[in-house]
Amino acid sequence: MSESVFDSIQKLKFVGVRRTEAFRSIGISTIKDLLYFFPRKYLDRSNIIKIDQISKFVRNGYKDEITILAEVVSSEILRFRKKSILKVLFKDTTGGIECVWFNSISYFSKVFKENIYFALSGKPVITKYGHIQISHPDFDQLDPEESRSFFNTGKIIPVYPIPKELRKSNISDFNLRRIIQQAVKSYSSLLDESLPDYILKDNDLMGIIDTIRNIHYPAHQEILSKALHRIKYEELFYFEILVALRRDVIKSQTAGVSFEVNTERVNKLLNKLDFELTGAQKKVLREIRSDMESGRPMNRLLQGDVGSGKTIVAVISMLICIDNNYKAALMVPTEILALQHYYVIKNLLSGFDIEILLLTGSKTETERKQIQKIIHSGNNVIIIGTHALFEERVEIEKLGLVIIDEQHRFGVLQRFRLIEKGKSPDVLVMSATPIPRTLSMTIYGDLDVSQIDEMPENRVEVKTYLRDKERLPKIYKFINDKINEGDQAFIIYPLIEESDKIDLEDAKSNFEYLKNTW
Repeated sequence: MSESVFDSIQKLKFVGVRRTEAFRSIGISTIKDLLYFFPRKYLDRSNIIKIDQISKFVRNGYKDEITILAEVVSSEILRFRKKSILKVLFKDTTGGIECVWFNSISYFSKVFKENIYFALSGKPVITKYGHIQISHPDFDQLDPEESRSFFNTGKIIPVYPIPKELRKSNISDFNLRRIIQQAVKSYSSLLDESLPDYILKDNDLMGIIDTIRNIHYPAHQEILSKALHRIKYEELFYFEILVALRRDVIKSQTAGVSFEVNTERVNKLLNKLDFELTGAQKKVLREIRSDMESGRPMNRLLQGDVGSGKTIVAVISMLICIDNNYKAALMVPTEILALQHYYVIKNLLSGFDIEILLLTGSKTETERKQIQKIIHSGNNVIIIGTHALFEERVEIEKLGLVIIDEQHRFGVLQRFRLIEKGKSPDVLVMSATPIPRTLSMTIYGDLDVSQIDEMPENRVEVKTYLRDKERLPKIYKFINDKINEGDQAFIIYPLIEESDKIDLEDAKSNFEYLKNTW
């Protein structure tokens, strides 16, 4: 019976029924799955230092992580009142070093047994007693043969992620390496090449057999880089094919809504505005109008800096949808942004006989039912909300236009869960994140791209200043003066960790000062 990369991993030595189930629980059932289970990092001889070099590194001010290969000499648990510390002494051929653990003592005390070899990575410090010490280093277990051959041959050792499901089946770092090495040696030659020869040749790509062998056991860094490049290229290559196929389905095979553009409401809004649309906004609106009239689902990405006028473009697009007796939905990533859009759009469309609804996760069940009732009862409806919009219980009949703000904050599946609430609705996704054209065509290849590359006239220039804490009184006076002139001010504190008592007290005292002053 011929061997195949699609054989069960149970055919491999050291993999029994229990380990087969453990591998299956993390998505590895076949030998091919295992061959594509890549290392998370590599131990390279050129990046390893000897223990006797650490002291020199620290005394010269080196503050980055170092990696050593060492053997466990001894370990002990030290108890100080209610706290325990695990201290483990390691050695190599040049000296010894102390590593300490303050958490999960019972687990680590079972890991670090005498005469076992480890690769240890961490930031060394000199204690007040003059010892070199590393706290909670990252570690990977090696067997003695790996440790010896590593320095004798200068080879690169792969280090794989070990999920808890594998550790429960006693699959350690070197056990997994031994199993994968067996799979690479016996089965990698059976892999079929998936890329055409001309693609490999034109892009100087490594063949799949050599790629898999060198990703797991590279002879040197240069060949490892070539193997990784091949895998990255292949992933993007097939991603682009899927994007192109999806674009073709949307453009040529899917029937959408053919909107008629009635300019009455649009003109009413434009007359209400106290500014003129920029040339870039008008250009983008022509592109959107063409999509909406076409009878094929619009699938467009709208890019533009903050303040470039994406919101008014979105509102005009929603008016076209409403004029055709369809509903429009605007989805944003946060409740604060949803509220901001709600009040801005409600103000813009006051007197337009359009129901503006806000649906967020904080709404009560009673409020949700009331919103759902309004959605069912009429056509002149715009729903603004967060992730709550694509919940299963939210039904939006005759959904004609979906607008997604800050597209990069949503996953593709989240976008489609909202789109599926309508029958091939038009889709406009907006982003202020600068995306180079080549990258946008790669990531959003299923979307047509429009860009507002012109800022409105008379836009106030944004100025940024850096001031230290001692200038706070002058900063507060400046803010107070601006408020008295009729301006607004926002004082924003970063997220404060509970342990950061100083910043917390500063925030409280500043708040009290502002409250009493203003």
